[in-house]
Amino acid sequence: MADQDMSYPTSPLLSAYECAICYDHLARPAAAIIQRKELCQDCFDAGIRPQFEVHLLDETAVPRWHRIEITIEDVEHQFDDAFVIGYQVKKYEYRILPKYRVYCAARVQGGPCGMFIDDKHYGGSQAVCPCGAKTCKICDSIIALPPQEHVCKTTANATLDAFSGQVRGVDYQLCPNCDMVVNLRDGCNHMTCQFPACNATEFCYICGEAATPEDGHWTKDRFCPRYGLPARLEESNRYNVTELSALKHIPTVSQAFRVVARVNTNLVREGAVPAGDLTARAAHPEAIAVWTYLEDTLTLATRALEKLPRAISQHPAVLEKRAAIAPAIRAVFQAGIAQDDIHALRRFPAIVEAEAALKETIEQLPKTQMLEDIIADLRRQSLSLSLVHTRVALDD
Repeated sequence: MADQDMSYPTSPLLSAYECAICYDHLARPAAAIIQRKELCQDCFDAGIRPQFEVHLLDETAVPRWHRIEITIEDVEHQFDDAFVIGYQVKKYEYRILPKYRVYCAARVQGGPCGMFIDDKHYGGSQAVCPCGAKTCKICDSIIALPPQEHVCKTTANATLDAFSGQVRGVDYQLCPNCDMVVNLRDGCNHMTCQFPACNATEFCYICGEAATPEDGHWTKDRFCPRYGLPARLEESNRYNVTELSALKHIPTVSQAFRVVARVNTNLVREGAVPAGDLTARAAHPEAIAVWTYLEDTLTLATRALEKLPRAISQHPAVLEKRAAIAPAIRAVFQAGIAQDDIHALRRFPAIVEAEAALKETIEQLPKTQMLEDIIADLRRQSLSLSLVHTRVALDD
C-alpha cells in the first residue's frame, strides 16, 4: 500500500509540476494527486495528513479538498499499511448510524474496552469482541452469564442524562434520524446533521422534526421560527404596549412637561415676559432651553417605545416562557397534527397552556420601569456621543 503511485507523465516536457497549495515548481512525481491537483510533500504533510489523523478521532471532521471528501484510496501511498487498515475499519464504523453501533461493554485492565464490534441490524442478539467479552446488541450490556440466561437491562440514556433539567428544543435537540445530540447557542434553527452516516439529515432545532427550507416549515404563521425562540402566535406581537403609546404617560416625559409649565409660569410671574405674549416667551433663553429638553425627552421616549418589544422578548422571565413553547410544539407534531393545520395546532392543549403562561408573564412585566431604563440608557449613550464629538472638535 505504501508504494508510490507511478501514474505520472514521463515526458521531459512534463517533468515538473506546480503545487496546488504553495505554487512551488518541483520535479515530478508529486507527493499526491487530489482531484487532479498535484501537491508537494510539505503541503501534504501540513494540510492533508492531519485531516486523516483527526478523522480517526472525530467522525464529523471528514477530510476535504474544496468541500469534496478525500478518500483514503486517493492518498493511501502516503500512509503505512497499519494506518490504512485502521482508517478503513473506522470508516466502516462511521457508515453505521451511532444508535445502531455495538461497542464492547467489558472492562479490560480496569478500564472500559469500548471497541466497536458490530452493527445491531445483523448477526443475532450478541456481539463478540476480540477481547473475548460478549455484549448484548439489544441492551448494550455485558453478557456475563450464559446467553440463554441473560436478561436485558433497562438502562437510562447516558447522553440524555447529561441534559437532565434542560429543555429539549432550547438547550439541546436530537437529530430525528440518528438521535445524536446537537446544541445551538444562537442563529438559524435549520439544522443539518454532521454525522456521515446520517446523510446530512435536515431538521428543525425547535421541534426536532425533519424539515428543509423548501418544505415551508419555517414560513409565516408556522409554530417554529427560523431564528430564535418561539414567540406568541397572535397576529399582533406588540406585547400589549399600546397602553403606553401616549408618551405623556411615561414618567420621564410627564416630568419634562411639568418643567416646561413651571418655567413658563415663573417667566410671567417674575416679569421676564408679558402674560400671553407667546412670541416673547418663545424667544426667551430659559424657555428655549426647556423646550429643547422636552423635545429631546420626547425623541428618547419614542425610541424607547420602539425598543421596548425587543426588551420584553429578551427579558429573562419571557425567555423562560418562550423556551417552554418548544417542547409543546414537539408534542403537537408527535400527536399527529399536520404542520399546516394552524387552527388545530393553536387549539392543542400544550400550546394553549404555554402561550397563556407567556401572555401572563408579559402582562406582569414592569413595562413602565423598563421604558424608564431604556430612556436612561439612551440618554447616557447620547451624552457619551456628545462628549466624543466635543473631543473630536477640540482636536481639530
